[in-house]
Amino acid sequence: MKKKTHVTKRTVLMKSKPDDLGPLIAEVRGLIQSARRAAALTVNTLQVLTNFEIGRRIVEHEQKGTKRAAYGATLLNDLSAELTSEFGRGFSRSNLQNMRAFFIQYENRAPKICQQPIGKLDHPVDPRKGAEKSQMRQPSDQMSRRQLAFHL
Repeated sequence: MKKKTHVTKRTVLMKSKPDDLGPLIAEVRGLIQSARRAAALTVNTLQVLTNFEIGRRIVEHEQKGTKRAAYGATLLNDLSAELTSEFGRGFSRSNLQNMRAFFIQYENRAPKICQQPIGKLDHPVDPRKGAEKSQMRQPSDQMSRRQLAFHL
């Protein structure tokens, strides 16, 4: 008796696939996996920054400009109820407490917004006027204009 084989779309594709398609599939698979990892890292970083900012705003609201906060027992409960009703899971009272604690723990490690280096110059250059001709690099015989663009 002949044995029945179950034919699926995958087995049909595998049989009809040319031999030279293997390397292309591997390359595309690698691109997709790499993009997925990068997206996950980006989302994770954004979530950490968002939680830090939520914690900062909770602390600032509690303190209302004073050095120490007069703690209100209902603040986190009320905030949790509002955020959960609007955005769903993830904003429980304990999560908001963790965000607050996260900010307090790392607030001195966060990079501060500071003046850009060009603003610190004694005689800042007006970007609308450009640099003086004497300050601009001129291409040498050995250096093409394209190479110069990378050195400016």
